[in-house]
Amino acid sequence: MRILVLGLAASLVMAPALALAGAHSGTCRRLTRQITQYEGVAEMADQRGNGLWEAETRRHIERLELKREGLCPEYKKANPAVELAKSTRRMIKKAAITAFDYFTTGGL
Repeated sequence: MRILVLGLAASLVMAPALALAGAHSGTCRRLTRQITQYEGVAEMADQRGNGLWEAETRRHIERLELKREGLCPEYKKANPAVELAKSTRRMIKKAAITAFDYFTTGGL
């Protein structure tokens, strides 16, 4: 009986701390996925030459990043290696699209 009471008391004391530890982990992952998704949408808007669409998408990305920074302090610092990898990936993607257009439309 004593063990049950002690276990219940310990769980009541530890519950708020455990709840705060991972309170926003799912939200943080969801926001990160949304930011990645909308970065692709902004690139698509740029490729199609729609400046208004691109500007509004970039603003939406900024709002999502601000929300994520408020909820997820572990995401505040940008890693330079990650930024370099993202820019390299974008550059390679543009080069691949350009090469595809060149070789499939008879630009030889």
